[in-house]
Amino acid sequence: MPRRVRRVGAGIPAAGGARRTPRGCSVPRAPLYSPIAVHPEAPPTERRPLGSSLRIPEPDRELRDPGSVAFIWETPEGERIAALGLAAEWRWEGPGSIDRARAELPSLLARVRPEPGSALPPIAVGAFPFADDGAAPAHFFVPQRLWTRGRDRVWREGAFEAASDRDAPRRSPSGGGAGHEPGAAPPAPFTREAWREAVQASLRRIEEGAFEKVVLARSEEISAERDYDAARVFETLREEQPGSFRFFFLDGAGGAFLGASPERLVRLEEGAVTSDSIAGTIRRGATPHEEARLRAELLASGKDRREHDAVARAVRDALARACDEVECGAEPEILSLRHVLHLRTAVRARPRAGTHVLDLVAALHPTPAVAGTPRDAALAWIREREPAPRGWYAGPIGWVGASGEGEFAVGLRSATLRGRRARLFAGAGIVSGSDPDSEWLETELKMRSMRDVLEGV
Repeated sequence: MPRRVRRVGAGIPAAGGARRTPRGCSVPRAPLYSPIAVHPEAPPTERRPLGSSLRIPEPDRELRDPGSVAFIWETPEGERIAALGLAAEWRWEGPGSIDRARAELPSLLARVRPEPGSALPPIAVGAFPFADDGAAPAHFFVPQRLWTRGRDRVWREGAFEAASDRDAPRRSPSGGGAGHEPGAAPPAPFTREAWREAVQASLRRIEEGAFEKVVLARSEEISAERDYDAARVFETLREEQPGSFRFFFLDGAGGAFLGASPERLVRLEEGAVTSDSIAGTIRRGATPHEEARLRAELLASGKDRREHDAVARAVRDALARACDEVECGAEPEILSLRHVLHLRTAVRARPRAGTHVLDLVAALHPTPAVAGTPRDAALAWIREREPAPRGWYAGPIGWVGASGEGEFAVGLRSATLRGRRARLFAGAGIVSGSDPDSEWLETELKMRSMRDVLEGV
């Protein structure tokens, strides 16, 4: 039976021309990629699969216990990671969280000991906040139990323990990072009028040359009659968003952060780097004819192409500083999701020797897709104009391996859950030509997938 909910802050309103290749993109003479598995070095072993739900051999109860620490990661290509329990944990609540993680996570992974028969090396899974502003910590852990499935569709299992008492995690009851703190008042959302004024002010700043693009984000509070079952929410999200990165993070303090993001921030594996540039949005069509018209409209939209080009250029330039070759498409493609269409350009590169995935995360985050450009000016404006910090929303979420490989998505189309309360997030890129009401509608469309899931479980 659908859950009755109360929304706080906002109501719900009931695919161009040829383009040249972005400057600086080169096409490698040899293919960059070979088939990738999550852990190609691990010997295949027969294990009971996770299947299509969250139920895995024994820790199902742990997944549904809000006091547990658990992490699930699923890619559009069918790869999956399930991580349960703490063998080791790393948290940071100060500035420079990504650089700090780059310096400390490798040694943490090196000190974790696989149990006999483990078919996997250890990995660290977790999330960084959008900004190091204290709203949420950078939080990673090495699981006690790990299951992975690569593109070869073979399940592998690992089990790990701390190498010494010094590395064993010691948690406090308030050690989490997702969702609202118990008893805390929800942060004030953007009202419709405040949003309109902020967009108009942003457009004036763009005309003055302060920045080319800025992304404004808003949130919406939903409350229910009983506590949300985060695992059940994620099961529904998985079924409805198969073309997205699905993530699920129980923080061990009663909070959950979960979502279905369309945007890969970066992947580093087998000597190859992949990143997505996603910006430019329009609704889906109700009929095939309307869908074709909207696809053409999105591709021809000057406003959306400017917004997209700013992101693609920034991603390409950031990777060019860390990689020897960069390959990007001459034309954006259309990414179709359940409720919206996006412009997407895939960027591929060859990393230089010694590159760690967190080096690339630090170079890329935040991209103009979630902040704006120039980055520093856009971030300063976001701090001034947004009524509440973003926490983990729009921050990098994913996994890191001991040899520096890993993959991160941008924490979009997401929600934080705690008890009976949920907070949804969405943003819109403001560029010259943006309209405040259209941008508000875009955020409504982006929130819709998560809102529908929460109202239906």
